[in-house]
Amino acid sequence: MERNVPKNRHCGGFSLLEVVFSMVIISVSVLGLLALTTTSMKANARDDLKTGAVRLASQVAETLLAQPMEAVPAGVCGIGDAITSANAQPLSGVTKVGGNTVATDTYVYDSTNDCLGSNFEAYPNPEQVIRKGTVDYNIIWTSTDLSSDLKMIQIDVYYPNPGETCLPAEGWKGCGVNTVTLYKHRAI
Repeated sequence: MERNVPKNRHCGGFSLLEVVFSMVIISVSVLGLLALTTTSMKANARDDLKTGAVRLASQVAETLLAQPMEAVPAGVCGIGDAITSANAQPLSGVTKVGGNTVATDTYVYDSTNDCLGSNFEAYPNPEQVIRKGTVDYNIIWTSTDLSSDLKMIQIDVYYPNPGETCLPAEGWKGCGVNTVTLYKHRAI
């Protein structure tokens, strides 16, 4: 018996060149996804910090609006890290727009803060837990009397940008900021 065996038998499989080419394509794809993941993680960290700043600004606004007009002094007040932390340099001598200077001791989060007094716990704690760590926010508000019945209050919440050092003494270099402006009217 004679078998008919084709002379040009084609063996299934891939050539070495095809395998190398597919490995290059897969490697480039994985590296692209890795870069995308890193960028996404940085954006999430930045968004978490911004969300914390928005929340703190909202809480300070609610606290200030709930107080009588006389309890909100005209000028600059704030709470935050009074000394040096991993996120900020000493805050003394920080100059705000309009020439107002904020002294270091005005930022202490306790009853010695002249702006907060014994009611300091009504204000949010500037040290917030964000995901895996603690972040020191710096909250400054400037109250301006527009008339005897109307105040304008600007609230600035500063936070360190991911991967940068927040330097308040250098014009808040390396810091993100969330700014809220509100108007407080005397109840009639």
